[in-house]
Amino acid sequence: METFAIGGPARRRCDGVSRRHLLRLGSAGIWGGLALPGLLRAQDARAPGSPPPRAKSVIFIFLEGGPPQQDMWDPKPGASAEIRGPFKPIQTSVPGTIFTEHCARSARIAHKFTVVRSHTHADNGHATGYHYVMTGRRAPFADGEYPVPTNEHFPSLGSIVARECGSAGTVPPYVNLPHPMSAGGPGFYGPEHAPFVIEADPSQPDFEVKDLGRLAGLSEARLT
Repeated sequence: METFAIGGPARRRCDGVSRRHLLRLGSAGIWGGLALPGLLRAQDARAPGSPPPRAKSVIFIFLEGGPPQQDMWDPKPGASAEIRGPFKPIQTSVPGTIFTEHCARSARIAHKFTVVRSHTHADNGHATGYHYVMTGRRAPFADGEYPVPTNEHFPSLGSIVARECGSAGTVPPYVNLPHPMSAGGPGFYGPEHAPFVIEADPSQPDFEVKDLGRLAGLSEARLT
């Protein structure tokens, strides 16, 4: 009987394979039906009469620091004082789901989004945990180190999507702002799947995308 060992102990095929291990195998691309191309094919083969999915892009907001989850979407009111959040829990628009009092506006529209509470890891380091979240792989360096990304690293989520789905028209498939992310590169996929980085703050009045503006002295008539 064959065994598989992806990021953990070996599991026997067909007998004793947990759901979590099944997803690990799928994310590794071993079972084509669970890899991204297979999921896209399954989407195309949806049930007749079902509404087509409308989302074509994803805005991924990565907070490099911020409030802990017990102060926002997971107050843990039934836990002991040293674990639960310090703020008052409130009900949301989803029965049985509670946020803290400082997320009142989010609580009113909680039925329109999903909080994934199982997305976690045991890495207490900032740099290494950052790498784990962005790539799904343990960092090959110690916390506190910020090595220059190389083609020996695993690709980030954005680069994986860019490689698998490609570009929609003239817009780059993977755009990163307002600065390059240390674990957001293409890794061994190569520079072809690197993000288009916009090093500017779109909230500022002088925001512009570098290298895409019109050169001084070049009139609009010259471009038409």
